[in-house]
Amino acid sequence: MDLNRYIDFKVMPSSGGATTLPGPIAASRLVSIIHGVMSDTGLKFALAFPFIEQKGSSFRSVRLFATDIESIEVLISELDKNSFVEKSIQIGFPRSVPSDFDGKWVSYRRYRIPSRSAGKPRFRIKRMKYLEDNLIWLQMVSSTNKNSFSIPILVEEANPSIDKGVPTSYGLSRADSRIALPVL
Repeated sequence: MDLNRYIDFKVMPSSGGATTLPGPIAASRLVSIIHGVMSDTGLKFALAFPFIEQKGSSFRSVRLFATDIESIEVLISELDKNSFVEKSIQIGFPRSVPSDFDGKWVSYRRYRIPSRSAGKPRFRIKRMKYLEDNLIWLQMVSSTNKNSFSIPILVEEANPSIDKGVPTSYGLSRADSRIALPVL
């Protein structure tokens, strides 16, 4: 995918007694809403989390990449109907990725952790420890069965010449289909 357009969504701070959700929870909720729009419309977006490069940093924004401005406009039209987005998220202006960008490129992908029943307890413990020490995650709730689950996010260096995969329904790379996104 040639993801040459992007838009930023910023978690708004609370103002004058109004309570807003903490950054990680608000970002998780926004990603859940974007996931629903992607599922309903068939559009594909790739998500970036510009402020999670270091463990312990807070979610201040979610950056969404698309192939064209029309896809972003459809997304914004859908998001404008959502009261949570209206109250808690500041929507930026669509921008173009500079064609001569020569900075750092990264990939954001789901970090898989085997289930308890997978029969690999040592491997699971090792991956859980790595998650606790190094990664952040989105806290999600399934719309079908209402179960909660987390999506750990691994940030890796990427090569824009090679890593041109297709995003998952959550806008993330797969281990075998990475998406290079510019760090703008």
